[in-house]
Amino acid sequence: MVKEPCGVLTVNSGRGKRRFSDAWLLDSGCTYHVCPRNEWFSTYEPFERGTVLMGNNNACKTVGIGNIRMKMFDERALTIKDVRHVLDLRKNLLSLGALKAQGYKFSGMNGVLKVTKSFMTVLKVKCMSDLYKVIESVANSDASVATEKEDTARL
Repeated sequence: MVKEPCGVLTVNSGRGKRRFSDAWLLDSGCTYHVCPRNEWFSTYEPFERGTVLMGNNNACKTVGIGNIRMKMFDERALTIKDVRHVLDLRKNLLSLGALKAQGYKFSGMNGVLKVTKSFMTVLKVKCMSDLYKVIESVANSDASVATEKEDTARL
């Protein structure tokens, strides 16, 4: 059983050509869930308070906050709550600290980390190049992402 994954992800500020990743990475050093892609938010409010400090000590401005709905590997829909919109990021980050504070638990085996709450697996995350990447998810602001396997899980 893994108590907390090792390693801290360092994300560079977006200088030059912007490249977004569709992947979500679990981050043990991030305080909030963060995403650079405005079109993924299903709810959104301007939120121009605060900055995100990068590994290279650059501060990136938070411009919004909202929820993002994702279709998971098993067709369930999942809502990630209180995601900060940070334009200068190149990756989407799920904060392990924020998940832990909401009562989620982590366990891992064979390079796959499971995020659970009340005995229900909410996320499966695969270790790739020493980073934990959410397996087969698609972020979508469209409410039609939900299926009959709709889950009430909210991260």
